Amino acid sequence: MADSNDPRETVAAFISHVKDVENIKIKIDVHPVTKVESFKHVNKAPGDDTVGDWLRNRITPRLPADTTVTVYDRLGKPVGSHVLLKFCRPH
Repeated sequence: MADSNDPRETVAAFISHVKDVENIKIKIDVHPVTKVESFKHVNKAPGDDTVGDWLRNRITPRLPADTTVTVYDRLGKPVGSHVLLKFCRPH
């Protein structure tokens, strides 16, 4: 049973929360039941933010050091850190 006082969630839940809030598909290269700091954002990051800034500010601080995160565009192709978030969301 999950501890309701635990501020962490599984990577699988984290990915799901990111998808729900940001409408962006990501892959995190750790075991899906690994516990990470919860994704607490409730609003989307601005579409003119770059993937790199978004990862640095919202995603990687909650993950184990040196974790690889892949971000996908609206066509399902991996993107680099210079791409704007608006190109990772459906129209």
